[in-house]
Amino acid sequence: MSSQFIYLKSSKYLKDNDGGSILVNNSELPYQFINSFREPIRVNPKSQIEIVSADLNVEPLHDISSINDNDAFTYAAGGVAEEFRQKLVKIPNGTYSNEQLAQKIDNIVNQTNNVDGFDIKVSYDVIDGFNVEFFNENFALTEDKNEYTILSSKQGFQQTDAEKNTGIGSYDCVATLRNRNFLKYPNCVIQNPQVPVFTSTTLSNTTKPTNLCSNVIVPTERGIDASNGTTSMILKPIQHRVYGSTFLSGATGKTFKIVDANTYTGLSLAAYTGSNSYDFQISIGGTIHYFAFVKTKAFWDTLTLPNSLTTGNLPWGHFLIVNTTDTAINTTLASNTYSLMLDTNSTEAPDFDYKWKMFSTTTGNSQFTLSSEQLLEGYIASKGVRTSLGIWGSSVLGLSRGECAIVGTNQVDNVNRYTRARINNNDGDTQNDVRKRVLMDYAVLISPNKAGTDMIIKVVYGTQDASKVAGEVDWIDNTTASTKFLKTELPDITGDDNIIITASMNAWYCLDFLIGHDTAGNCVFDTKTLIASTLQSSTNNLPMNFNEDSFPIMPVFCASNGYVSGQQKALIFGNYSNKLISTHSLAKLNAYMNTTWGSNQGIPPRQKKALYTNYCRDYNLTDRDVKIQPNGFSGVDTAITDYIIPDGDVELGQEIEVNSMMMKLGMPLDDVDTSRVNASGFSPQPPVVNEPIADRTPFISRLNLHMGMPSVLLVSNEDDDYDPDDNPEMRFESDNEIIYNESQNFIVNLSNLGKITGQNSNTNSVSAIAGIIPSAQLTDFGNSKHFKAAYPQPVSINAKTEELINNFEVNISNDDGTPATSLRHPINLTCRLTEN
Repeated sequence: MSSQFIYLKSSKYLKDNDGGSILVNNSELPYQFINSFREPIRVNPKSQIEIVSADLNVEPLHDISSINDNDAFTYAAGGVAEEFRQKLVKIPNGTYSNEQLAQKIDNIVNQTNNVDGFDIKVSYDVIDGFNVEFFNENFALTEDKNEYTILSSKQGFQQTDAEKNTGIGSYDCVATLRNRNFLKYPNCVIQNPQVPVFTSTTLSNTTKPTNLCSNVIVPTERGIDASNGTTSMILKPIQHRVYGSTFLSGATGKTFKIVDANTYTGLSLAAYTGSNSYDFQISIGGTIHYFAFVKTKAFWDTLTLPNSLTTGNLPWGHFLIVNTTDTAINTTLASNTYSLMLDTNSTEAPDFDYKWKMFSTTTGNSQFTLSSEQLLEGYIASKGVRTSLGIWGSSVLGLSRGECAIVGTNQVDNVNRYTRARINNNDGDTQNDVRKRVLMDYAVLISPNKAGTDMIIKVVYGTQDASKVAGEVDWIDNTTASTKFLKTELPDITGDDNIIITASMNAWYCLDFLIGHDTAGNCVFDTKTLIASTLQSSTNNLPMNFNEDSFPIMPVFCASNGYVSGQQKALIFGNYSNKLISTHSLAKLNAYMNTTWGSNQGIPPRQKKALYTNYCRDYNLTDRDVKIQPNGFSGVDTAITDYIIPDGDVELGQEIEVNSMMMKLGMPLDDVDTSRVNASGFSPQPPVVNEPIADRTPFISRLNLHMGMPSVLLVSNEDDDYDPDDNPEMRFESDNEIIYNESQNFIVNLSNLGKITGQNSNTNSVSAIAGIIPSAQLTDFGNSKHFKAAYPQPVSINAKTEELINNFEVNISNDDGTPATSLRHPINLTCRLTEN
């Protein structure tokens, strides 16, 4: 019998041609490595191998579990005075190295933290131990990509309860959305694919499209960055087509069709030669019909309209007056033989052209339609000059607590209107004919006055019943904070300009609303003005409606329909949270608490009324430069423009707001008077697992001992121990000995060396076990753990024949079969190979 020693070593270095060491990432793992031999090892079917000794560089481990009272901690981004939440979170049971424990804590904070601009980073290094860093500043991490969808559509006027509940009303027109995340500066275009077609009996002052809010639109991926974000909506002016004397030019060779009681085809237009201001005439069945466009607003205002209609906010250029005798046009519109209104919806095959349809008549005919027979040429559409009405319709830009604006995941019944941010159109508005009841936390509502000569700007906010939460009947109403007029706020605006409405948030709950305009639709918004703010010093004061339970804070958009199909557009864009609403919301946090602890641990399923006041202050704010990429919107094809939002940004790297931050790793403290961190406004009691026991003890955690840190890490101006000058990075390091509570056995497997066979009952598996290193037999030796076998423990190699082995692989696992990741380089093993 002969034997030889084999020395095996792991290394993260390779050798170069000159014998020097080269560091290569992951060249070898300390628990999985291969050693090659200059002279092959000779083995035969009777050969045996044993582990004689080992030097293991073992990182100590933490056994984390509820049994050990070390699996939980709490943290908060601010004090209860501003209604921030203290979250109790749980580390999954398991065995962790220092790096793994730090990473797991870091991951759990990311999972449960809904607060933008606030973060806790946890890491470990061999010099400082555990590191906990608090961040409360502008990271410049906002997202500009988002997806948008329709939350409620087709509201119309005076919706039924069923329509309010489903969010789908009787109004005919549903907006289309084009999410343009492919652009360098992404945005979304809201467009009206169709417009309503009216008659004298269906058109009223309350059904004018410019007076109604419809199609409520929200993001589906991200809310606004509440710490440092903006959201904006650009609105084009309402346009219509104006026709006149040029309508006949180019009509040669064109034929038209009229349908009344009969159908007439192959008709030609003839010039009008009389003196009663008609524009052309057509002979129909032997009767000449005389046609007159409404060519000016001045003439339109002389007309008396049916159904008590006022002339404001209507597309006067779309009306065509028809008489069957060459008489003066009757200024009572419905007293003419026919009055027609242009239908601009016919833009799909086979009807690519517009047509006029009967609006009113003195005959018994049920219809009168004038259309071109060369539909593909779009003759009627091409002859109308697109002209601004000088108004921008009725639109809303609002902000809502997430639970009422997350599609498909409302906190309560989706077919209950009280769960949804919404707008109800009703009568009773003396300025606009239609009263818009905007039910969300904040909103800017614009609508034209009755005459169509100015725009009314209303800033409204939700007033919540203190005894109710979202989803309960009449839990919210709206209150008007201010009423302004567009031409007063923006005196140099013209009817061809686009307007922009912006909501700008900072410090989580603080909000500014601005409105501005460009020049003739060029999307350069140099003029803007503040119209509302939660800032304490502002004269446009808004109350505090948001708190941490509101997150994610959702933008809500509603853009007005118009009178020309496909031409009424709005552009929406913003700076959004990097937290997805699919993973970070009050609902998700509440579910986490209930799943983890069997109770909500103080995190409610829905937000209660915010009760704090005087929070918002101007702090480290600077102007924000937002890029707008129109890409065809409003006729601007290529130019990327700069939109400067006053005080719309927090200076990079600067604190967002003077705010308390806390991480509680040990509970309770020895001194019961200070364990509750009362001075900083945090919860007066540590979290406890809800049990129906009157004398239950406070929740216990000894996680701080495993991190070598104090029980409470606190950043606060009210904390006597915290000095921002001494600790500007708000960083804490291990300043005590790190305590470990886990030891383990190591199983050494040798692969590619015969067919060594062993069994692990813990994992019910068979593997190439060559030896077991029990934790009880490890002794401290310098910076490593030393093992020496107490007696020979050889195992058979089970080689089939005599073989020459050039190399084999060492795999070291824990006794549960998982890789021994607690090992560090170098690992030294001494083996004895015996040949019989």
